[in-house]
Amino acid sequence: MSGRREKKRNNASDKSERSRATQKKARQLVHAGTSALPEESVVNVGVDIPDNAPDSNVNYYYLRLARRFRLAQTLTIIITVIFIVFMTTAYSDDITADNIKYLFRDINIRSQGDGAKFMNITYNADPTQDFSMFRGELVYVTGSGLTLYGASGGEGLKDSMTLESPVVKAGEKYMLVFDISGTRFSVYNSFSRLYSEELDYNITSAAMSDSGAFAIVTSSREYNSVVLYYDNDFDLSARYSKSRYVTGVAVSDDGKRIAIAAMDAKDGDFLTDLTFYQPGLDSEISRVELTGTFPVSVDYMEGGFALLTLSGIYWYDIDGNAVSSYEFSKVPFKYSVSDIYYIVIIPKNIVGSVNQIVIFSSDGKQLYEGMIEERITDIAVSDYGFAYVLTQGQAIMIDIENNTETSVPISMQAKKILPAGEGTVLLAYSSRAVFLDFKSQNS
Repeated sequence: MSGRREKKRNNASDKSERSRATQKKARQLVHAGTSALPEESVVNVGVDIPDNAPDSNVNYYYLRLARRFRLAQTLTIIITVIFIVFMTTAYSDDITADNIKYLFRDINIRSQGDGAKFMNITYNADPTQDFSMFRGELVYVTGSGLTLYGASGGEGLKDSMTLESPVVKAGEKYMLVFDISGTRFSVYNSFSRLYSEELDYNITSAAMSDSGAFAIVTSSREYNSVVLYYDNDFDLSARYSKSRYVTGVAVSDDGKRIAIAAMDAKDGDFLTDLTFYQPGLDSEISRVELTGTFPVSVDYMEGGFALLTLSGIYWYDIDGNAVSSYEFSKVPFKYSVSDIYYIVIIPKNIVGSVNQIVIFSSDGKQLYEGMIEERITDIAVSDYGFAYVLTQGQAIMIDIENNTETSVPISMQAKKILPAGEGTVLLAYSSRAVFLDFKSQNS
């Protein structure tokens, strides 16, 4: 009897030792990350196992890790809710519509991109109209406000304002709307109005760069002209006062250079004054004076600036050094500029029924010359390598590289021709805009 008890105690002791050994081995395997545990090694290693748990092999290390991640997720949600409640309570005065607009100022939720095919767009006719393309959408500005139209013809951004003579200047980042001979200007993206200001004196000219920096030409009590330079955060960063009358201003695409064209009279003749500045520097970078000619405008082109006068075009590099020039035989009628192309129309007779077309590169090299025996109503040029001419009876596309023309008859006179992509345009009429694909005319 005592022998059986002794044997039973020995068996129990051996079983206990084997159980402890098995548990130790199981823990080693679990810490090693293996799930290939033998049946007898499925033991509790710090995780509660339900009574109805399956008998299949379970990796309790990952089970324990999952529970820790679940706890971390719960704590993160709680902390986030507490943070939102605290911020909305402590900084409620700073949560305004203007600040939210500023936060989303670079959002472009409706941009179609170049090459989108437009449906016909209709709008209300207005005696004061201006058009532009901005991020693949049509910008329509009148005396009562601004409206954006997408490729489907639907309205996007719409903003009401009162303008006597509205003008829109579009860059890649923002567009600038101002009242020529008025005092108000506003800056937009495709989402909302981002900035607006009312000046003390009338606006005579303006320029918008692709960086978002822009310049406004106005005046003051002491000076005939004042150029206000705003950086892409809408901060007034520089102010240039001129005793001469400023006729044009341009800002480089990166916002780091400004060119200002002004006119004066000297010895009974016109004097053109072209000054180059770098925002942040107190003095000008360089200055050019041309006698006997009247400045019409100055525009930024890739790597420099182009000055248009009544007697010719003059190209300068970014620091104001002369690059090239072209003299006119007659006073120019119209012009258009892109980053890399410049097109100008020179009438060959008094009534304007015969016109010379000349196209230049950004460094002043002549790329194309042709004649059109019709009255021209509008012109445009795009960086895709196409120039567009609108007459009373047709729309013409000029392939600059190949020196070829494609013309399409139009039923009635359009007011403006707007490049919309590679070989495509929008013809803007008084109450509608029509999409035209020149490439399809060649196929």
